[in-house]
Amino acid sequence: MRPITDRTLVICLVLFAALAAGAFVAHNSVAVAQRKDEITHQQFINAREQHKNTVGVVSRLANTANTVEEWQNVLSHASALPPDAKEYFTARANIGQLEALAGERDRLFLNAGELFAANEKDPEIRNVLEKSRQLHKSAETIIQKLSGISNDPDWVLSLNYRKAYEKYRSLAFLDPKEHDKALDVIDDALSDLRGANKVVPKNNTVELAIEFLYKRAKEEEKARGGGQATGRPRALPPRGQQDGPGTGGQDRQRRH
Repeated sequence: MRPITDRTLVICLVLFAALAAGAFVAHNSVAVAQRKDEITHQQFINAREQHKNTVGVVSRLANTANTVEEWQNVLSHASALPPDAKEYFTARANIGQLEALAGERDRLFLNAGELFAANEKDPEIRNVLEKSRQLHKSAETIIQKLSGISNDPDWVLSLNYRKAYEKYRSLAFLDPKEHDKALDVIDDALSDLRGANKVVPKNNTVELAIEFLYKRAKEEEKARGGGQATGRPRALPPRGQQDGPGTGGQDRQRRH
């Protein structure tokens, strides 16, 4: 066996050092990768927990909200959310408030109609309508907040239809003799429905609502020409019947 030369010894030492360094690097790379995985996993846990404590909370509130106060609570919590979530839940809360306000207003309208049927001179009718007016004003404010937030055709259709519905219900606050004002309101509501029909043509609900308001306009013109004024507030939903844009009551002849 030949003795190890100095040159061979140097080469061996260099190779050993290289192997040792490679092993260290490999070990270190595995450790770094594991650490990165641990950090990523922890970030995921943190993000999930943050979502649960922010968006998750607001989502649960929204899923159970019914009253104006509950929707306002959703709105207040939504203000601290990230931009996209804030935009979504703000719109959802405003829609919820609108539905709650309009639902309570229409309930009061039903009450006013029943009071009128029992006694046309009942002073409580005016009181009920004044309560309805305050709710209606709040609903109008919310509709303005919902305007212009989306160009999606379905959104524009729904919003314009809702504007027309709210304007129709506002007829209840006019004096029975204010025929010209009533015709202006109806014309304004028809303008909203035409806007809805423009973005989504031949929508059956919109077309029926247009028919309904044309009929109401003719009735108003007839009442104005004959000097008629029954004293019953306009646009009060009758008990047990649908009444409003898109329904036309039970005496409307359908085209479809």
